[in-house]
Amino acid sequence: MESSVQFHELEQYAKQHTRFSAPADSELDFNEQYVQALHERGYTEDDAFFDDYMYQVETARDRAERFLKIKKRPLTTAIMSLRNDIRRKYFQYDERKSDDVIYTSDVVLLVVMLSSLCGNHDCREHAEFYFIYNPILQYIITDMPSPKWMISAEEIRFFLKMIPDDEFSSMFRQYFSDARIEAYELVHNINNEDDDVSDFRHLLGGDGQELRSSFRRGEKSRKKKSAHRVSLYDCSALNVISYSMVKAKNNEVSDFIEVIDKGSLPQDSIFYADAINTTSKMIEFQNSRNLDYIMAVKTNLSNRPVVMAMEKYISELTDKTQNTSSHYHDVRTDKEGSRIEERTYDIVPVESLLKAMDGLKDNDANDILSKDKILPNTRTVLRVYKEAEKHLRDDKEDGRKETSTLYFISSLPFTEENCHQIVFSVRSRWMYEAPHNIIDTVMLQDMQHCCDENHLASTIGLNSLVYNVISFAREKMSKRGYDNIKHHTKETARKTPLISYKISFKIFENNPLLALAHLMEYFDTQPEV
Repeated sequence: MESSVQFHELEQYAKQHTRFSAPADSELDFNEQYVQALHERGYTEDDAFFDDYMYQVETARDRAERFLKIKKRPLTTAIMSLRNDIRRKYFQYDERKSDDVIYTSDVVLLVVMLSSLCGNHDCREHAEFYFIYNPILQYIITDMPSPKWMISAEEIRFFLKMIPDDEFSSMFRQYFSDARIEAYELVHNINNEDDDVSDFRHLLGGDGQELRSSFRRGEKSRKKKSAHRVSLYDCSALNVISYSMVKAKNNEVSDFIEVIDKGSLPQDSIFYADAINTTSKMIEFQNSRNLDYIMAVKTNLSNRPVVMAMEKYISELTDKTQNTSSHYHDVRTDKEGSRIEERTYDIVPVESLLKAMDGLKDNDANDILSKDKILPNTRTVLRVYKEAEKHLRDDKEDGRKETSTLYFISSLPFTEENCHQIVFSVRSRWMYEAPHNIIDTVMLQDMQHCCDENHLASTIGLNSLVYNVISFAREKMSKRGYDNIKHHTKETARKTPLISYKISFKIFENNPLLALAHLMEYFDTQPEV
């Protein structure tokens, strides 16, 4: 008698806790829970939204079964492995009592990830996505809470604030850092049609990005930002390899070293960064990793002798346009709208610069340029002279020309092949600005008014992984006719630009199953070697 009473109490306890029971007891109860959720939000049976939502509830099972039948399996092994890894990482930081747990970390993060792919940016939008597509998600994602538990924006914020940056970034590197874009000719179809990108080595661009709307807790000034994103980007495959978060821009060098050290870099790749990161510490680390580099240099302070030597050497050349054993010359012309830019590339080995400056002394009777004044393992120096002018209608010039000169150093030896590589890499280096622009203008990362470091770290991680997946998806959708353009020849199809990131998010906005299908395909695609 006593055992039957205890069993009945345990049965009642299990029914009251969703983690011990199925999402719904019966089909009728399942529908009634949605009716109750709609009433709690203020919707009544007279509302058109009420009828549309209940229609989605009634057809959810059939749509889910059709989707899973097409995909031939519930979810990929990689997604299930990702869920297990999320659950494991969150477990050590989750202070909730196990008996009170309704929303599990893996379910919430997977829904937020899917919501981000559909163009949602903040916790309120993620919570609305959870509610709108809850009927279909019940059949797609296992362990979903029953419909009476609709998550709120604050509860999503609770999960995003739970784990620190290093935990989230480690998940990113494990599951999302490998490049899966196959068709380089689609990515570089027009801008580099004179170059076969498959003949060149991968260029890795490192750059920092400030979260403009973030702020520091306890600080009166909003000018002091709480987060600064440092990322390593594959300019050839349009893929974020790794990222990290720092508090200030002057910490970039140390963070780049950590990101490169932890990241899985493409074989035989070249690293590029702007002049603020061209330091002896950075160069020595790359030399220790046997990683070739092309680094921008400023024209003042310690780099001034190299700039002076470069200008002196080129000015003394009898034929500045001829390629020799100690000088490489190339001219490229680009037209963007009404603006025509002509860039002249001159590459000289360091040994030639040392000879050109041999015997020249400064005011203190020291050599102006010597081996010890050049950063370690620097073998070539590049000068890029740009001349830009505007053309008006009827091919008339407006008469004004803008000029600028940039300087770079590289560890690549002076050979014809390496000179071609340097020119191609410098022309492609601005590709690392692409994720910054997309993440800021399309994913609205700069609109995150937040001061919690963990929340900001999770947001940065979500945006990085979503960028990689959406880059993969837009390539696939471009080849499958989602641009709604009919091409008469394969050549015109090859040269057609990819659909934009904004359109890609728009396609996913009202079709989460399509977004999930591309996420599954992303994991099923073998990484590029």
